[in-house]
Amino acid sequence: MNATAHIKKDHYKTHVQAGENSIIADEPAHKGGTELGFSPDELLLAALGACTSITLRMYADRKQWPLDEVRVHLSMDRDKEPNSTKIICNVELEG
Repeated sequence: MNATAHIKKDHYKTHVQAGENSIIADEPAHKGGTELGFSPDELLLAALGACTSITLRMYADRKQWPLDEVRVHLSMDRDKEPNSTKIICNVELEG
């Protein structure tokens, strides 16, 4: 598995490619970006949410549990302490 991130002079629009898929990452306007795509923090939360929901779906399928839907809600809190970030994950299962 490989991924490539490519940025030119646009502040801070970044093209990200992984296999046949591509997205645009960017920063919000208050950080100098143009809000054309997910911020790096949003990408991190999205990746964690996708991984969690896919894992739960796979596990339910293997166990033949009647799972209709998985929702993963994530939030990120950056503490005032340096290098301290809290990610909160709430999972809803339906079925």
